[in-house]
Amino acid sequence: MSSEWSVEGYFAKNKSEYEAFLRDSKKISSIKARLDLTKPSNIEKLYSTICTGGIKFDSKLGFDFEDEITEKYENNLKKSSGYREICNYSGSSWRSCTFFVYGRFKGFKR
Repeated sequence: MSSEWSVEGYFAKNKSEYEAFLRDSKKISSIKARLDLTKPSNIEKLYSTICTGGIKFDSKLGFDFEDEITEKYENNLKKSSGYREICNYSGSSWRSCTFFVYGRFKGFKR
């Protein structure tokens, strides 16, 4: 496969998919430049922004980044008590996930 359609190790099948990879790559680079993703408070803010549709991704690259942020968020929640999750995993992607933390609802739906 030609590296012409490759972005960060992801290979696009066509120009449209390639452009989606590029858009998501720029979004992710911008996020990483602005936020220290080792800080739980930044992970929570980013996760919340993604959940509410403030940041949307259009490619597998972006969806994988979403999954990475979700995993970090879940790990941070698991360190606190009162954590419970109900997730709907379908095939190769998350469809929805609900978190209950100290009686508060948090979740996303893709």
